[in-house]
Amino acid sequence: MLLLIAGLGTGSVASEPVQIVTSMVAPWGYRSATGRPDGLLVKLADLLAREAGLPYQQNLRPYPRVLQEISAGRADMAVLFDSPESEKIAEPLGKVLEISIVVIGPAGTPALEDMGQLSGQRAGYIRGSKYGSAFDDNRTLIKIPLNTPEQGLAMLLQGRLDVMVISDHTLRFALQKMGLTAERVSLRLRLAGTSASLYFSRLSPRQDLRSTYRRALAQLRERGLIAPIFNPAEPGSAELRSVSGSY
Repeated sequence: MLLLIAGLGTGSVASEPVQIVTSMVAPWGYRSATGRPDGLLVKLADLLAREAGLPYQQNLRPYPRVLQEISAGRADMAVLFDSPESEKIAEPLGKVLEISIVVIGPAGTPALEDMGQLSGQRAGYIRGSKYGSAFDDNRTLIKIPLNTPEQGLAMLLQGRLDVMVISDHTLRFALQKMGLTAERVSLRLRLAGTSASLYFSRLSPRQDLRSTYRRALAQLRERGLIAPIFNPAEPGSAELRSVSGSY
């Protein structure tokens, strides 16, 4: 009887949708006009689900909450910034993308040699994001957390921020969403890039699925299906390269 009950419990877990949690920051994850999850990482999750042949549930959360749910095992998978902290709570299944980090200012502001030149200035950043030690460990800046990249760009153009630290993908999306051209901002400094991988929670009850998703991610990459999600060929991309890098 005990074996039967244990077997039923295992079957119940196995039949539940895989829980994928995604950072609720455009362009990575957001809700469309119809209220459905959308974004670059949502598209990746759809591809992974089809490749793995398993049902899943997509949950959008602020990035700190993403880390909490993965750490507690309430979510099975997420795309996280690569860091020792991420590896403590989850196992990396494979690289998803490389991210360029840029420091931008209003149009006409000069380039910088290093972050030291910004001592005492107001630097906006997306709440919960990690941009590397040059910014994350900097104690001389007045750091202002932002809820959306559009909020940051608006504050920058209004003179309420001196600079904004942002990823290239997020910058491109925000400029296009606001109907702005790259000429409205200046590239002041490029920081060392960061990367993000698909991580599987170390406390997830679905540990048997790690190899399935590791294989699914590798197969998608081999067939060239991941890069187009993050590097689309679209009108206007060339216009933004001077500020936000090559896509």
